[in-house]
Amino acid sequence: MAKLSEKCSIQVPMELLSLIDDVKNPDGFLEELEQTFPDEVDMYREIRASSASEAQLQSVLPNGDSKVKSEL
Repeated sequence: MAKLSEKCSIQVPMELLSLIDDVKNPDGFLEELEQTFPDEVDMYREIRASSASEAQLQSVLPNGDSKVKSEL
């Protein structure tokens, strides 16, 4: 998250962080955010998608196989 925060200047309401800390689903709150801050939510989704794509690319070996994390 710290790495991603350098690329974005989105302010997150404390209520949202509290929901996450309380292990509650913040989706309802995110819908309100999207209505109020549509550009910021779009930017968040783009950053999240590029981060996921980047992580997926890092898990591919040169021969095309995927790295598998073994559980101990």
